[in-house]
Amino acid sequence: MFADPRVEWTAEDLARRTGHPRHTVANELRRLETADLLTARMIGRSKLLHANADSPYFEPLARLALMSFGPPLVVREEFGALSNVEQVFIYGSWAARYAGEHGPAPRRRRSAYRRA
Repeated sequence: MFADPRVEWTAEDLARRTGHPRHTVANELRRLETADLLTARMIGRSKLLHANADSPYFEPLARLALMSFGPPLVVREEFGALSNVEQVFIYGSWAARYAGEHGPAPRRRRSAYRRA
């Protein structure tokens, strides 16, 4: 959620994505919302949540998310199974955000290198 605060999630979305029970995810989301780390809005009966970019904790948490789940993880997933790869270079917004430059969150695209 902190990788891109523009994206809104429901508890159901996050439960599916993480593989954890919806009730557990909803409880954790409530805690994060109470701590003002997440912002919510209702559309009908659906509660949509996103990271609170106005929180003083947003930047450090977004940086931690990027360091933990950004380029190192993506490069490992995309290129780890290839043999004889000595170097992989990243550029653009992925590299800029990883280097600490401010700007919009990078978008992950499906790689042509992904093996079936």
